[in-house]
Amino acid sequence: MPSECRVHRYGVYDVQPSAVTCIRYNGELGCLAVARVNGSIEIWKYFENRCWDQFGFIPADEERPIDTLEWTKYGKLISSGIDGSITQYDIDKAMVIHTVG
Repeated sequence: MPSECRVHRYGVYDVQPSAVTCIRYNGELGCLAVARVNGSIEIWKYFENRCWDQFGFIPADEERPIDTLEWTKYGKLISSGIDGSITQYDIDKAMVIHTVG
């Protein structure tokens, strides 16, 4: 019995690869923060011991270099850059809360 399979390829967005500058994991939240050279941050979550899923994306900002990431004991994500800036993020809203420097 012959079978037929149709494949449809659809692109939603144009992926621009960017190298990873640092990665920081928070075991209590089950979240992994990934900073990229272009200044963007991806938040990945581990769901029910089965898979990683991208939970959030904070777009790149040319004014915000990211060299290190750290999770606070309160579950907040902080980054710092070589220019001395420190930035706090709201990972649920995927946005910058405050920047100093």
